[in-house]
Amino acid sequence: MSVFNKLFKSNSADDNNIETIADFWKWFERQADTFYNAIDEGSDIENKFFSPLADQLYKLHERIFFLVGINKETNIAELTFTPDAIIRNIAFVEDLVKQAPQIDKWEFVALKQASDVEGFGVKMFGRDFSSKNIQFYPVEHPEFPDEIDIIAVYDDYDEKDHDDIFNGVCIYLDNSLGELKSITMIDNMRVRGPGDDIPELIPIEKLDAYLIWREKEFVERYTDITHYSKEDHYGSYQGELENGMPIFAIVNHTLLNWEHKASHPWILVVMIHYDPNPETGLPNERIYKLMEDLEVELMDRLRDVDGYINVIRETGNGLREINFACREFRKPSRVMEEIAVKYAEHFRVEFDIYKDKYWRSFDKFNAEN
Repeated sequence: MSVFNKLFKSNSADDNNIETIADFWKWFERQADTFYNAIDEGSDIENKFFSPLADQLYKLHERIFFLVGINKETNIAELTFTPDAIIRNIAFVEDLVKQAPQIDKWEFVALKQASDVEGFGVKMFGRDFSSKNIQFYPVEHPEFPDEIDIIAVYDDYDEKDHDDIFNGVCIYLDNSLGELKSITMIDNMRVRGPGDDIPELIPIEKLDAYLIWREKEFVERYTDITHYSKEDHYGSYQGELENGMPIFAIVNHTLLNWEHKASHPWILVVMIHYDPNPETGLPNERIYKLMEDLEVELMDRLRDVDGYINVIRETGNGLREINFACREFRKPSRVMEEIAVKYAEHFRVEFDIYKDKYWRSFDKFNAEN
């Protein structure tokens, strides 16, 4: 495949009529022949393809990237959309591609797909990254038995170039394992060079099989675990921020002591930004009621019986954070995209989703338990 291997994102936010995925694809169909010719000819591709597509994608969703190439055997242009390791955007990318129309000479792909490890390599920052110079070994944590912690050993490692080497290894894994597996199945990954202080190294070609084995064990252990919060015990706390403003929290202590935390490994954090009272840092009565409405709607749509449990809420200094522990990440992403738009006229709503199998990001609340 002849590949324009460029991750492209626009910073433009010009007015546009594209508001939905359907709008985007109608626009793309009108440009499809022009885009194909620009890629095929390789002439002024920046202005004829990259910039127009990036501009329209930005107006639809500001954190979606893409890569494109033409298969020389089939003459099909393959356009891959990627969230670039941002978990909360995976569902959107998948929905975008799912709604793509059939367009002659085009194929659309959600997330970077796995390549043949033995024949695949990445060249970045003046370095080569391939199975010839990358091996790995797992680190086991008895206190966190389900954690998948990988150390990649790069033969030509140099501490002063650590960031470049780490990024190169990550991009290699995205493409050799496939992006979805790379960013959702590995809990922690570090990079180092060879040394006498490390255990026996495993060829990077075997990482995929290792991850599949670990995931199978994990699913078998937790697939039937469900939590119902109706009888849970809660605690209310007041603290003080560094600027002296108060902060209030409601904590589900039953969940913080739960032995099956790893069954809900994805943490959804909802951030509601409001105009605070200058003395108390709290919202006015109208905004408080709207925030309560939002949380009730969230709990109605993300139910504990379905694998989404409300753990902690904090309010203070113009910010309310609501933390859910979730069995998976796609539905919370889709729900929050809709809720953020629904309440946008009242306050700014942001959200993030990250993996934390043992809820260590909540450790500060255990001290209050």
